[in-house]
Amino acid sequence: LVAMPADRTGTADRQLAGRVLFAAKEAVYKAAYPLDREVLGYEDIVVDLETGHATTRTGRKARLAYCVAPRVAVLAFVDGDGV
Repeated sequence: LVAMPADRTGTADRQLAGRVLFAAKEAVYKAAYPLDREVLGYEDIVVDLETGHATTRTGRKARLAYCVAPRVAVLAFVDGDGV
């Protein structure tokens, strides 16, 4: 299960919201892992597509940018200086 109760898809296309959410969590994990060395599951990352932010269980914050044309692509930007 990728979507958790705390996740917010906002105005994301209802048909693609699940894919965008999955891609966002993957992007956050891939951006945060080299910094924190923490293995995170989907339940460990809360995503708010409406505000473009995500937070990991460890407190790492990420800014998100995504597009859906013609494929789903999500970028996650994290601060490497600390949590």
